[in-house]
Amino acid sequence: MRKGFTIIELAMVIALLAIVAITVNIVFRGSGTHMLDAASQKIASDIRYAQNLAVSHRDWYGIRFNAGQNSYYLFHYDPSYASEEAVTDPVKMGANFSVNLGETYSGVTLSSVLCNSSILYDYIIFSADGVPSNNLGGEFLSRSDIQISHSNGSGRSVYVAPRSGKVSIN
Repeated sequence: MRKGFTIIELAMVIALLAIVAITVNIVFRGSGTHMLDAASQKIASDIRYAQNLAVSHRDWYGIRFNAGQNSYYLFHYDPSYASEEAVTDPVKMGANFSVNLGETYSGVTLSSVLCNSSILYDYIIFSADGVPSNNLGGEFLSRSDIQISHSNGSGRSVYVAPRSGKVSIN
């Protein structure tokens, strides 16, 4: 009767533990990138949704970002009174359309918002033609750049092109 393990058995156990450790490391390190990708896709689709609302309703709709609170919301804009009215979220029936990135996407923060290449604007309003504008009806002449980052150091940018309103992710 033998006592203990052979060198081959020990080598196999060490190899299996190494494979498991490497796999776990890759999965957990990569999850931040997945969260970042999902958050950037969500922001891009919500910007497109605001633009589609403007075009389909032939009215002014927008999205306002709040980097300090790591959130944003969609609104209907009335240029006559310079007022905003919250848009109802079609998924959360009856609730206002607002997103807090930290609640939904772990480790993701809204780093900076430069609408029309200016820190003065934290929003994008779309005209009835889907053109990105400011609250005075002036078209944006420069792209808007919404930057998000993850606690692991990676980041993404969501861009909105001037005039066309084309949304892209980098």
